[in-house]
Amino acid sequence: MVSDFTVGEQTLKTFLRRMKINSFLAPAPKVVMHLMGEPAGGFTQVEVRAFHEMAVGAGASQVKIWQGRTLSDQELLSGQFPSDGSVLS
Repeated sequence: MVSDFTVGEQTLKTFLRRMKINSFLAPAPKVVMHLMGEPAGGFTQVEVRAFHEMAVGAGASQVKIWQGRTLSDQELLSGQFPSDGSVLS
């Protein structure tokens, strides 16, 4: 998705719009992005920043980037992320 920033942002915007309540006063969504894969050397700060900016541009009020195992629904809803990964805001 980072290779074509505009298409990635439009895709996220479409998904967020589908989930959003049709109300003028509806709050902007909070987004947790889970970067999949393990590139050699890990994700660069530029790539992480690109994903963060992509979510903000799509309409998110708050963005957290999660790197680690797949989170359970309870962990996502509570905002309590396990210590075996990393969270970037």
